[in-house]
Amino acid sequence: MTSVLILGGTGTTGSRAISFGEAVGLIGSATGSAIRHVDIDPEAYVERQVAHGVPPGVARVLAGVLGAIRDGSGASIADGVPRALGRPPRRFEDFVAEAAAAGRWSPRSRR
Repeated sequence: MTSVLILGGTGTTGSRAISFGEAVGLIGSATGSAIRHVDIDPEAYVERQVAHGVPPGVARVLAGVLGAIRDGSGASIADGVPRALGRPPRRFEDFVAEAAAAGRWSPRSRR
């Protein structure tokens, strides 16, 4: 089974809203990795994406979406998971622990 995290206005959320920084902190703790979230200027983000081959329009849209999420858009909790799956949503902490135990973020899983 594949776990999917859907962000935004779909009406499908986890059991609570978390920030990018909190999500990264939970993943770092579960994996024993020293990782952090760095919030950069949206234009700098677009420039970096374009430098890596992302079309400028796509990079701007993604920067807008990520900025809106960072600013709290879609932070409300919705009932899409119980309606769609017939069960409560999983806690992000539980998803992270399971994924880390399965090696999902290990260097070998990226091959």
